[in-house]
Amino acid sequence: MRNTSQEVAEEKDLQKAADIINNITAYMDNLQENFTLPEGDYGEDETRRISFQKLQNLTDSNVRKPMPDFWINYISSLFETTNVTIDPHSDAFLITETELGYLWNVLDYVSSEPQMHIELYMWWSAVYAMIINTSSDLTSYIVKQTAIFYASSGSEDDPLYTRSRSLDCCDLVNKYMGWAVSYAVADKTFANKTKPKVEKMISDIKVAFIDHVRSIKWMDADTKKITLEKSEEMLSFIGYPDWLFQEGALDRKYWGLEINETTYLSNMVSIIMQYSIETLTSLRLPNPRDWSTEATVVNAYNSFQDNAINIPMAIFNFSLYDLGLEVLNYGSIGAILGHEFTHGFDNAGRKMDKYGNYIQWWSNKTIETFEEMTKCFVNQYDNYTLKDIAGHVKGKMTLGENLADNGGLNQAYTAYQRYIQKNGDEPKLPGFEQYSSDQMFFIAYGSIWCETLSMEDLKVQLEHDEHCPNSVRVVGTLQNSLNFAKAFQCPKNSKMNPERKKCRIW
Repeated sequence: MRNTSQEVAEEKDLQKAADIINNITAYMDNLQENFTLPEGDYGEDETRRISFQKLQNLTDSNVRKPMPDFWINYISSLFETTNVTIDPHSDAFLITETELGYLWNVLDYVSSEPQMHIELYMWWSAVYAMIINTSSDLTSYIVKQTAIFYASSGSEDDPLYTRSRSLDCCDLVNKYMGWAVSYAVADKTFANKTKPKVEKMISDIKVAFIDHVRSIKWMDADTKKITLEKSEEMLSFIGYPDWLFQEGALDRKYWGLEINETTYLSNMVSIIMQYSIETLTSLRLPNPRDWSTEATVVNAYNSFQDNAINIPMAIFNFSLYDLGLEVLNYGSIGAILGHEFTHGFDNAGRKMDKYGNYIQWWSNKTIETFEEMTKCFVNQYDNYTLKDIAGHVKGKMTLGENLADNGGLNQAYTAYQRYIQKNGDEPKLPGFEQYSSDQMFFIAYGSIWCETLSMEDLKVQLEHDEHCPNSVRVVGTLQNSLNFAKAFQCPKNSKMNPERKKCRIW
């Protein structure tokens, strides 16, 4: 079916190619949809280090068709354009049992298919990913034909059908040249006006967390000591990096990259190639513990490998920040900062030490106690359902985010109490004079999760998202808060102050 000339392929060959692509797509989609995480016990699917030889032996045992030297050849090919040499004797893979199970299914299928079919599928995957970035005429035609096909089949779920060319363009520019965009939109007054206040809030949250760790009884003394060390060592990247407005810094960041305003597709390919090479080359470089996201992202992150939280400038806007009173700021952005800080000690973050190394740094006894305590959260969130939607929240899948939500709220509340002790009570918000400062804190917290989603979106989130639906994030966290129940005088065994044990770790 390979045609290297400029002639148009015959219809029968095109149809045969389409059938091959559709069959592989259907198989891979079905495999992904039906491959579920093991429900087993509450322990984590531990990541383990596997040598090249061990992984090759496992592959030989689990894949029917022989694939000699597959892993060294495959990984080495990825690094061909770099100066990095892969050593199968010293380099290794970090992988979980669940990932291995999925991997055997994929390799077994791929190795059994004719090589030409796989090559055809890979070329189509590249075309499918790039086609929205070609000419406007071709893009319009493809999107129109896709819309006709999916409308006739009663579905509008195909990604290409719903994609917007302008949004795709914006996303790609922000993804690959995010610091250039950040330079264009960043507020130069942020560093002197907003950043010091945020640094103070993070400091209060860190102190609240440290005080809590010192008070807990379930952690042995040695583990407590190194947990305190990790919390002290955690970095905070706020707003945008200091170098952003330094003369020549942005040019150095994109050195060697050629951009032409008339060759959009070529620009994208050039950027992706440079980005990929830089990423692969970093394998042998010391971890710089630097920003892991751009300033234009409206979100916050905990970078486990850096033991750092990233809080981009774009998130410091109404209605998450600058709300007029610090009680509102602590209840909204403060809870988000606490959330990210707590991630460093959730069921995933606790596996990374204070420098981001993936090693066991907690004692076995503390790990056992921690995992036993997480059962409270898993059971609690397993019992949440949404009206008119089948199924329930997956407590195990959402565990990390739920631990961060609960811990983040607790630390933000304690941090605000610390703020009041130093600065005194704040004035009342006009129109809300009847509410106490504690009540306003929780009102601000609840407001950041307001959203309107379609039933279809909620179904997808319930099934696949590691975050609970926002309504559950609010209810689940506040039901565990004694401070919330006290602030609003919730009767015992009422909806927001249930009789069951309140779950808390951080």
